[in-house]
Amino acid sequence: MEPTRDNRNTIIATTILVAVVLCGIAYFMSHQSDLAGPAQGTTTESATTSVNTITSTSSGATISITSASSSSGYKIQLIPSGTAPVAPNYKAPLVFSDPTITTDEHSSMQTQFAHVEATLSVSSKDFNSWIALGNLRKEAGDYNGAAADWQYALALYPSNVISNANLADLYTNYLHDYPKAAAAYKAAIANNPTQVYLYQDLAQLYSSQYPQSTTTIVALLKQGIAANPAASELKATLAKYQ
Repeated sequence: MEPTRDNRNTIIATTILVAVVLCGIAYFMSHQSDLAGPAQGTTTESATTSVNTITSTSSGATISITSASSSSGYKIQLIPSGTAPVAPNYKAPLVFSDPTITTDEHSSMQTQFAHVEATLSVSSKDFNSWIALGNLRKEAGDYNGAAADWQYALALYPSNVISNANLADLYTNYLHDYPKAAAAYKAAIANNPTQVYLYQDLAQLYSSQYPQSTTTIVALLKQGIAANPAASELKATLAKYQ
């Protein structure tokens, strides 16, 4: 028995209604992730004094890659796109100016460099890769190249401590630019006052390579103790000045 004209009209109307509802559901599902907000651009890094290292297999030479390990975390926020600085050329070959580097060390570092380069080619703002690249350039003897990589990581992620801590060590022990070293230590402390070693290292800088007054050193140590009441090493250092 054929459906009447009214029945056919009802069937057509019902079909159209179902199609509209299904399209609405599909649209909602496809945009649900947009409502949740972007997930990229923020990483979590813990305050830490520990350093993980990559060691070459035959010579024992190490390339330090600092990483987070403490439970007291803080956020590293990627600065908005469009305002980011120009990145150093991560594809620029390693410059080996340290004559003590062995053939095995050279080979190991090149392998690590290839891995970092591959990562940055996919994710050009990967924080850990920029830190690792700076470490490789430093170990190769390219100190200015290392500084550029770490400065770029700092420009992308201004709240991170690792960039400033690495720059402070580089300026102190390799480039011997002590005012820049002190500024980097201060910036690292401002980002995370719980890192006791930063106060210790800056106090050492102030007492040797970049002499400052006793008043300045004492104030620094008291600042560190106020932020870290259990820091016995800071108290012991302070006792030397009192």
